[in-house]
Amino acid sequence: MTAALAALAPARLITKAACAALGLSRASVQRRRAQQLRPPVPRRPRPPPQRALTIPQQQTVLGVLHESRFADQAPAEIYATLLDEGTYHCSIRTMYRILAENAEVRERRAQLRHPDYKKPELLAERPNQVELGHNEADGASKMVLFLSLRHPRHLQPPRRRLVRRRC
Repeated sequence: MTAALAALAPARLITKAACAALGLSRASVQRRRAQQLRPPVPRRPRPPPQRALTIPQQQTVLGVLHESRFADQAPAEIYATLLDEGTYHCSIRTMYRILAENAEVRERRAQLRHPDYKKPELLAERPNQVELGHNEADGASKMVLFLSLRHPRHLQPPRRRLVRRRC
């Protein structure tokens, strides 16, 4: 609402009447108009960190991660082994980043993918039958429910008669 009102011509009486009718603050409308008139501020790209690994250093780390002795180990285990040997290349998180850049990291757990649920439809082909239809393409078989359907007056609760018993 405020954006639409800010798009109107900035006549004082029109703005005042429209804000009163819509229950909006005139200050909000004026602030929005001022933002629209200002030229957009270009955002500077973030400079790369000074301590980031260079491309050759990243290739060295990737080569270490691809060594045959580290074939079935996680980066945390590789990191600990290299520290025991007295070698430090980068942090564990940086190892994961380098692996992710080369599409070598994936979720270890098998994630279940839920299929889209399709609401069943009730289809009747003849009297006194209701069919619960599923999509045959999904591989689901048709399930048929036979219900005794009667005239709507029979679906109303029965009226009970009070019968007086003679004692």
